[in-house]
Amino acid sequence: MEKRRLSAIMFTDIVGYTRKMGEDEVRMLKLLKDHSQMIDTAAREHDGEIVKSMGDGFLISFDSALNAVLCAIDIQQAHREYNLDKPVNDKVQVRIGIHLGDIVIREDDVFGDGVNVASRVQPLAEPGGICVTRTVYDMVKKKMNVKALELGPQQLKNVEEAVDVFHLLSETVGIRELRKAKRMKRRWYVRIIPYLSLLVAVSIIALILWRQGTFKLGGIGEILQPEHTQVTFVGDAEFPAISPDGKSFAYIYDNKVFIQDMSAGEPIEIFAMYSCYSLRWSPDGSEILIHGWVSSSELTTFLVSRLGGASRKILAGDHNTWSPDGEKIAYTFYPWKKILVKDKATGEVDTIVTSGNYTWLKGLDWSPTDKFILFLTTKEDINTI
Repeated sequence: MEKRRLSAIMFTDIVGYTRKMGEDEVRMLKLLKDHSQMIDTAAREHDGEIVKSMGDGFLISFDSALNAVLCAIDIQQAHREYNLDKPVNDKVQVRIGIHLGDIVIREDDVFGDGVNVASRVQPLAEPGGICVTRTVYDMVKKKMNVKALELGPQQLKNVEEAVDVFHLLSETVGIRELRKAKRMKRRWYVRIIPYLSLLVAVSIIALILWRQGTFKLGGIGEILQPEHTQVTFVGDAEFPAISPDGKSFAYIYDNKVFIQDMSAGEPIEIFAMYSCYSLRWSPDGSEILIHGWVSSSELTTFLVSRLGGASRKILAGDHNTWSPDGEKIAYTFYPWKKILVKDKATGEVDTIVTSGNYTWLKGLDWSPTDKFILFLTTKEDINTI
């Protein structure tokens, strides 16, 4: 007998499950058992019904979108706590997708639009993340303190129309609080940072009111738009970089990279290294080149997703810049006499020899028309090739 109803459908999936199972089946089965217990506990607490499990994946049905999102946040929080003291090979990261739609219940299985869309949204989530469709986001955004990055319309497999998808960021509060708790135990002075930031903010606001047009950084910055907006930073922020869509900005504080909404949202930590001092958004705004030191002797550049989590070492050069299409990265390398162009997808590198006999190439920038690369020499002369 068939039943049709409107439900919130959740799909979960363990990141790298197949590879880990092939490497050590016994260990992975133990991790899978722990994972299943965390899923089952969260589902029961939020009135979810586990319809079926598929190896590492679960299909769970909820009567409300709010319960589904709360359950997803609890699942990710449980996995973060589980991973805290585990070695790298024993950490379990999960992707979750949620959609609210019509489903058909037939015996012990479910079908329909809700199931199909949720299964296609789940892979869009970053490891440890949650992706939801607009229908889910619109239903929960006014009922709970949820923050999200809008990924825009996504063309999903076997779905005729593009679906608006949001990546929830509520779970990052958990990560931030756990890291903060550890730092508080080690460094007493961390406790006074919020009060110092507040003092700086009040002082700068008073100065701005007294002298119009004054700009100060280090607690508060003034976004210079037709209507000025004040956005609170974390501590003494440096190297600000506005995203291509103008909705977010990234900055560095205490050798950590944060992303924050222009609407004065909570800052989200996405990356940290030994010492970082340069940020470059990709043209589509999906990634950031983060340049700095990974140790006292190794200078390198990482490519990091704007959502955090996913990162990879992309090159060991300096003064990097994106091509207009975001497919290539130009940079220099010691002794800084040549310009190298690396294909982001293939890793292939082309070398450009400049016409002048320069002893040191410094800043680089790629023209929006893709016709030339601008660079500076040690004499601070501007040149193009």
